[in-house]
Amino acid sequence: MTDVLPDAIPLGRRRQVALTIGARLSGASNAQARNIDAWLHAREAGTEPPIEFQGGSTARCLAVLQIEQARPLLFWGGLISIAAIPLMLAHKFWGG
Repeated sequence: MTDVLPDAIPLGRRRQVALTIGARLSGASNAQARNIDAWLHAREAGTEPPIEFQGGSTARCLAVLQIEQARPLLFWGGLISIAAIPLMLAHKFWGG
């Protein structure tokens, strides 16, 4: 698939961070994550994803970006808790 969203189109900072996180968590490339994001924002409700987004790392990236788009508080809260829980445990055991 060719790039749906060229790199010349600026994205908001939050969206760019979400794309980078989605790509890294899933193993997809940043270009694939941008294509998935473009498809998510252009699709009609109930539309099946294209065949190239239905398997492997692109399917995982699609799932992550769908969660970020549909439930942003869950997505960002989950990411913050990934870092916060080990820090709280370390503080409990070694900090006092």
